[in-house]
Amino acid sequence: DISGESIPFVMSDKSFNTQSLMLFFLILDVVLAPLSIFILTRLSSVFIKLSTIIFDPDDENTEEATTQVANSALVSYMCLLIPIIGSLAQIVSFFITIFAGLKCNLKFNTLQSLFALVSPLICLFLFTFFLVVVTFSLALMTAFNI
Repeated sequence: DISGESIPFVMSDKSFNTQSLMLFFLILDVVLAPLSIFILTRLSSVFIKLSTIIFDPDDENTEEATTQVANSALVSYMCLLIPIIGSLAQIVSFFITIFAGLKCNLKFNTLQSLFALVSPLICLFLFTFFLVVVTFSLALMTAFNI
């Protein structure tokens, strides 16, 4: 028996807005997932190519091997099917797959493979540091009317 008082609580405007917002972001995630995966694959290919240019500039098979390493890392997205820990497992398996591909396909040693994996983080750190310096200098210039 449902009383008349419980129905407004279940279908309140606040609850409906929260559910609508969650549904919107879920649909947005599903729609944009292929685009984000494509961008991530291309970015990883760029960093792998840069690492290959640094460590072995004379290798002729770098284009094919780089594409193969980046594309084989897409297998890690199967981990997203695992409930609760799927996203963490996907990230870990993505890095393990790239690491193994660098060692097997491009014949990198362990240090070179680790550098190729860490280089995007180094670039992100440098970009963030640059933004902080620019923001801080603009704030100082504004404060002192320079």
